[in-house]
Amino acid sequence: MDAANPGDDVVVQKGTYKESVVIDKNMNLVGIGWPKIDGESKEGDINTIMIAYLGDRAGRVEGFVITGGGGGSMGHGISIWDSSPTIVNNKITCNIHNAIGIHGRKVLTGKTKIYNNHIYDNMIGIGNGRGSEAHIYGNQIHHNRVVGVGSRGLAAPRIEGNYIYGNRIGVGAREVASPHIEGNHIFDNVCGITIGPVSTIRRFAGEDIIIKNNLIFSNHQCGVSITSFNLSKVIISNNTIDSNNHHFVTKERGGGVVLGYPFPATFDAVVANNIVTNNKTGGIVNYDGTELFPAPGAAMMNDYNNVWNNENEYAGCPPGDKDFSKDPLYVSVASERNGNYYLSQRASGQVSNSPCVDAGSNTASRLGLRNKTTRTDKVGDSGIVDIGYHY
Repeated sequence: MDAANPGDDVVVQKGTYKESVVIDKNMNLVGIGWPKIDGESKEGDINTIMIAYLGDRAGRVEGFVITGGGGGSMGHGISIWDSSPTIVNNKITCNIHNAIGIHGRKVLTGKTKIYNNHIYDNMIGIGNGRGSEAHIYGNQIHHNRVVGVGSRGLAAPRIEGNYIYGNRIGVGAREVASPHIEGNHIFDNVCGITIGPVSTIRRFAGEDIIIKNNLIFSNHQCGVSITSFNLSKVIISNNTIDSNNHHFVTKERGGGVVLGYPFPATFDAVVANNIVTNNKTGGIVNYDGTELFPAPGAAMMNDYNNVWNNENEYAGCPPGDKDFSKDPLYVSVASERNGNYYLSQRASGQVSNSPCVDAGSNTASRLGLRNKTTRTDKVGDSGIVDIGYHY
């Protein structure tokens, strides 16, 4: 690496390399045969790979097993500071603390791409901090002990098209942050999505938090939980949120969509075009305090949702004017991973139409879902949008 010129590919053959690597020039690090870079799991803020202060001149890291990041809170498998690298097709595992951490200003981290990686068995899968804005897509992020993808410090990552499962929290925020969470399969976590900004950073509202077109199912406690410590507007649209809170059944913070806790919320929330079904405790919950200390809860606009067969359909809020409660008539496609949530439609060969077809608030084109589908024949949505998740 020391001999590499800017723009060079440094090609590494199969083997185990016990070292910490610092990338401080424009170069690509490419593995052949899954070479392992092992930081040896030392105490302290040790990084197996560090990419530092390169802005958009940062190159690519591809084809490695990256392990042994240090045990300090700033120890990483890959640490990214004020840089926008491409991290693709790696196995990032068994780092004591963070698998990947992105830190720095939007202008320097905004072109970061993290895709097609397998990120598992770390404490934190991907941590977004200090104003960063990475694009995280197409990854398998699973069985991390605290969180799959976390955000803090005004980070605004785009988290799109990932499979996020088996973590304690699938996607989370513990400081003021503005994640855009779209097109993911989030399942079999304790909590699917939890936005709970509690820290020494003074609370304030950030940019809108977007939770759009995700398949959120079989999470043990809750599908989507936005705690009372959040002050930012939350927009929850076109998700299918099914069968959450069946394992660690709890009346507090349990259910499909839960706004509030430990106190009634004060933020604005839009909940629209979702299918919310088969959740324990509640389908849509807006915590409104106790009998002795009631409060309005989140300022909520909920409409065009199908809320059906939950233990309680609503708690702390009424149905929206155009909400309804009907069997969505899910149809399975065996060849599709998690393909149990297509909608029955005569046009694709089923005997009847789901009530969720053409039931949304606007056109599929205007809502950015024209090239996605709820149909088993994979024809894209057109006209008025179907509600719920689109494959």
